[in-house]
Amino acid sequence: MIQAKKGRKVIAAVLGLTDDALMQRIVDLDLPSPADIPYLAPQGTKCWTLPHMQRLVQLWTFNVTGAAIGVELGRSASSVYSKARSLGLYRRERAQLVRVIHAVSEPSRTGAEAISGKAAARPKRKEIAWTEDLEDQLADRWFAMQHHAAIAVVFGVSPTTVASKAYRLELPRRCAQLLTKDYDAGRKQKGIAMYPGIMRKQCKFTRKVFWGYRSGPATSAYAKRELAGYAAATAVSN
Repeated sequence: MIQAKKGRKVIAAVLGLTDDALMQRIVDLDLPSPADIPYLAPQGTKCWTLPHMQRLVQLWTFNVTGAAIGVELGRSASSVYSKARSLGLYRRERAQLVRVIHAVSEPSRTGAEAISGKAAARPKRKEIAWTEDLEDQLADRWFAMQHHAAIAVVFGVSPTTVASKAYRLELPRRCAQLLTKDYDAGRKQKGIAMYPGIMRKQCKFTRKVFWGYRSGPATSAYAKRELAGYAAATAVSN
């Protein structure tokens, strides 16, 4: 799906993942970060609904034939294959395909290929224990407009890991034309000045550092999502 240039919200919706869970999968698989494009619900009587797209991805990973998927979803096989290409789903070996849906008990793949859009072994990545000191170093380089790929070399991790951590820290978006390979500490304050009112904060719930505006909330977006999930789970259990 990433190869098909699908946005983060679309990928998360189709795979039934939260935004944080998707970003963690992307980091684990060392994949490039997808664009943050809003998800627009399809309109029309013949359009592919979200439940149908989710079922398509599920059955596709079960190696069910396009014709059998079409029968379940009330569509033609060509429509199924067309949508699979549109979503950027990986190519499958014809010899491994099955025609009977209920005969498949386990998915043939882990879902990694559905995210990346290609069949590949899961690459290994270097683990990093993010401390507040490392987070501050990342923020310094971020505001100094050092490219995230160059920051990744310094920390010995993948560029995706850096981009994901910056997302969790809520560091601001940067203009690509201003990014440089080298780090110049003198550019940090100039970079911060480009975002009037932005400052280093500590979430009142998680006590973790994030970046926000002086007049903004004292709770990080990550904590808000966690609290919303907890509230939803509590409501269901009650």
